[in-house]
Formats: sequence, C-alpha cells, structure tokens
Amino acid sequence: HDQRNSGYLRIYFDYVPDEEALEINRAIDRIEEGDYKAAIAILEALRDDPRSDNAYAIALWMDGRQQEAVAVLEAAAERGEAGVRENLDRMKRYLEALEKYNLAIQALQ
Repeated sequence: HDQRNSGYLRIYFDYVPDEEALEINRAIDRIEEGDYKAAIAILEALRDDPRSDNAYAIALWMDGRQQEAVAVLEAAAERGEAGVRENLDRMKRYLEALEKYNLAIQALQ
C-alpha cells in the first residue's frame, strides 16, 4: 500500500515575473513617448542584461549620443547578441553619410 502512488509525479510551478524584461519594456515605452533621458535612466540600471542593448543604444542615439550608441551595439555584436547587427549597420551608415554631408558643406564654404 505504501507504493500505491509511486508512479505519480507532482510538479509545482511558481509564477516568477521577469522584472528586468518588464523594466526594458517600460523603457521602450519611454522611447516611444520621446522621453529618451528617462529611458536611459531605466536602462542604465540594466546594463548587465544583454537584452537591454538595443533599447539602450536607441535611447542614446535619439538623445544625441551617437558615438555611445554605436559603442554599445559594437560590444553587443562582439558578444554575439542577436538582433544588434542591423541597427549597428544602420547607425554606421548614417554617421558616414553625415560625415560626407558635412565635408561637402565645408567644401562649399
């Protein structure tokens, strides 16, 4: 009789919310609202979570800190983080085009 339930397995699950993912989503909401400084403040606290790299770089970029944004994505790309290469390439192309534009303006003056 003591082996009557020996073939049963009980599994218990606890709901544990991913607080960091919730914070990243909150920062993305701030980016969409145009509050880049608030997004940066949120994401700086999450710099050890690689999932924050894209959002952090976008917030930096939109706040006028382009070189920092590129550096964040370059580091993420070197670590092999998914989804950062496309944004990194776009940012670099934009900076190259801006540099060419500025050189052309200087040549006209």
